[in-house]
Amino acid sequence: MDLTENKLLTAGLLFAATIVFVKMVSGIMSSGSSGKKRLPPTIKSFPVVGGLIRFMRGPIPMIRAEYEKLGSVFTLGLLNRRITFFVGPEVSAHFFKAPEADLSQQEVYQFNVPTFGPGVVFDVDYSVRQEQFRFFTESLRVNKLRSYVDQMVVEAQARMAGRRGHLRGPRGGRDPPVLPTGTARGRSLPSVPPIGTGSGSSSPITPYRTVAGPVGTTSRGISPGTSSSRPVERAPPSSVPDVDTTMETDEQMAEEDAPTADQHHEDDACAPPEEGRTEIWADGTKYRPPGVQRRLGDMLRHNYGGPWINYSDAPDERKNFWFTRFKDMFYYPPHRAEQIEGMFPSVAAKLIRDSINDQKERDRAGKPIKGWITPDQWNEMKARFNEPRYKEKSEKAKAARQHASKWCGGSIPMTEHFRRLVRKVGNADMVTVFLATHRKGGVLIDERAEQTYDFFSKWGESGTVDLKYELEHLIILTASRCLLGREVRDKLFDDVSALFHDLDNGMRPISVIFPYLPIPAHRRRDRARARIAEIFATIIKARKCSGQSEDDMLQCFIESKYKDGRATTEGEITGLLIAALFAGQHTSSITSTWTGAYLLQYQNFLTAAIQEQKDLMKKHGDKVDHDILSEMDVLYRCIKEALRLHPPLIMLLRHSHSDFSVKTKEGIEYDIPKGHIVATSPAFANRLPHIFKDPDSYDPDRFAPGREEDKASGAFSYISFGGGRHGCLGEPFAYLQIKAIWSHLLRNFEFELVSPFPEPDWNAMVVGVKGEVMVKYRRRKLAVDN
Repeated sequence: MDLTENKLLTAGLLFAATIVFVKMVSGIMSSGSSGKKRLPPTIKSFPVVGGLIRFMRGPIPMIRAEYEKLGSVFTLGLLNRRITFFVGPEVSAHFFKAPEADLSQQEVYQFNVPTFGPGVVFDVDYSVRQEQFRFFTESLRVNKLRSYVDQMVVEAQARMAGRRGHLRGPRGGRDPPVLPTGTARGRSLPSVPPIGTGSGSSSPITPYRTVAGPVGTTSRGISPGTSSSRPVERAPPSSVPDVDTTMETDEQMAEEDAPTADQHHEDDACAPPEEGRTEIWADGTKYRPPGVQRRLGDMLRHNYGGPWINYSDAPDERKNFWFTRFKDMFYYPPHRAEQIEGMFPSVAAKLIRDSINDQKERDRAGKPIKGWITPDQWNEMKARFNEPRYKEKSEKAKAARQHASKWCGGSIPMTEHFRRLVRKVGNADMVTVFLATHRKGGVLIDERAEQTYDFFSKWGESGTVDLKYELEHLIILTASRCLLGREVRDKLFDDVSALFHDLDNGMRPISVIFPYLPIPAHRRRDRARARIAEIFATIIKARKCSGQSEDDMLQCFIESKYKDGRATTEGEITGLLIAALFAGQHTSSITSTWTGAYLLQYQNFLTAAIQEQKDLMKKHGDKVDHDILSEMDVLYRCIKEALRLHPPLIMLLRHSHSDFSVKTKEGIEYDIPKGHIVATSPAFANRLPHIFKDPDSYDPDRFAPGREEDKASGAFSYISFGGGRHGCLGEPFAYLQIKAIWSHLLRNFEFELVSPFPEPDWNAMVVGVKGEVMVKYRRRKLAVDN
């Protein structure tokens, strides 16, 4: 017994002596290596684990307390690592501007590799990672954002349209809400709760660090390429309504009849065409592969032959001649003939209209007439454009276009819906057709539109919702369309959503330290990652085989090439898409929820946001597009202020590869040694009182012209989106997405916050909204003063 006690005592003394020795050696080495360097002050804590305990109790309270005592630069010992914190723009410049060779992300974000997969982002060296970030940048250019806005608006309208009845979230044993597109009847979308309580993810990049096609999204999981059970008769070329009446725009030319990637494969789309002719297929309201539309337009202009102001104005013999030339130029299998030949009139009409509109612009600019029409023909056409009959017809169609959009239900493009209605009703007047078929007692011609109308008809004009729950699901619906592609959004949404849920739950706090620990959450994560890879491999192969092209991030990644000419692999594409969704999904839904909560809490800012919508509706009507969203400055400031107070990523990290110095605003200079982890906190820095007046108050006007508090203290005063070399690539996308949602809500609903004002969920790795955000809603159309 005594021997045992002596052994225990000896072991304890040896352990204590080891700790003391390690600390002494560490101090000697530190002082010896630092020479005359002035190191930052160190937070006092128990040896070895003291810093970890302090950090785990809450990083923001710790930073607040030490900032008051130690200033804007201080160091925390965390197990065998040392983390140096920078607080404020005066000391953060090097953090954001340093080259990767000095301060890098890769070492501190390695825990993302099991989720994103090998060969992408933080599993590759910096040069490759920069090229992959270039792929993200190209997928988020302005022309892409314009098309993404259409999808955002449609998803928002589909999610909120026709809301009737008391809609409740799935918490507390209550019935789950019936979901829109992509879910089976009566089955709720798997919830994706924030990390830390089994949800969320730690984005490798600042909020929205990645990364939303066409208007005609589908309903109830039916693909645009899936034909309705009701047969659709295609009109012969001469009977298609005047395209000037339908007023098709590029945004409205959404894909409707395009086969899915799998269908292309089944139809032997990769079979060689007949010799001398290019094989084509229908992709929505266009012909593919790329270049076919241009060649067809060249043929129509070369063989125009008359002063016709649109396709319908041309005589039947000229239309038949165009059609014959079309069939001589291109090849398509017999089983596709009905679809491809049936859409020829509408495609030709749009190409002719585009050519005429281009000639109008040239005429207004005083440029010479192009060779496809003669001056005499153009003068005759201009005279006809000015005829009262033509002007009245154009104005009537323009006014009807927005009116008709209310009745499409979001299941098919409006123009295709109109064409089918014309064939059914026998009247080409847009207003007459839609009023006759869609008012109470009318008949919906398309089965998918009928299902959508029936689906929403059981909801009342008012009710109660969990705003947080609704916005979470709306964001992932939008993201799935804009990022993951039409195939996922329309056919595989439930499956992929559930798999992402498992990936999401596989990102636990323990994952940061032990990402490969064999716990159940990690095993589910790995299975989900493997299955997602299989799904996207199939989609990618089908798209490449068929030549099918979509307007989404998936397509951008498929077409991307490295500087050496190498194409992206299926594994890389899948990993980049996962990173994109992880980087934006939670941050978008969190910021959307905080924005709504603050607007409902502060009526003066809500009133200002509503008035802005009225002004824009008076100017543009009900239309919402990229340019109109860009005019929403009041709503932009409301979102930006919510994000200032609640940035989802509370800590940004780098690893130091070289010594460097920083100087505080008081003029004190500190030397930061190589090997330190360097950190800055948007959650704390965004509330510094010497930068933001009343920093804990919600005041969007602090960003208004004349105040601009985020710029008064220089760069890096506002860091919700990071900054410098690692600034947020997806910031424009994020603002457009949230503005698209809230502009729709403000225009169509009145809300009242009925639950207590929410609190942050500090237990999550991505800090979201804690609990429910219950609101009462009442449907109303925003009245515009004349």
